[in-house]
Amino acid sequence: MRAIAKKVQMIRLQEEHCERQLEAEQHCVERCKIERECIKLEKNIAKKRTKKVQTPEEKWDEKCQQAVQLFN
Repeated sequence: MRAIAKKVQMIRLQEEHCERQLEAEQHCVERCKIERECIKLEKNIAKKRTKKVQTPEEKWDEKCQQAVQLFN
């Protein structure tokens, strides 16, 4: 699932949750389910971001390692 789609799904879950506050106990159960789902979606977004982003130093370190391997 793409990051934008995950954000949209999180917003929809939160909107549905706010409309369905009938009983206190049911409210808490729903809230926990929604929070777990949001946390799960946020973790997936964060994992993808951290894997793709590299600092220039990291990129050069990687290139230098590849060059050393080629010359050996």
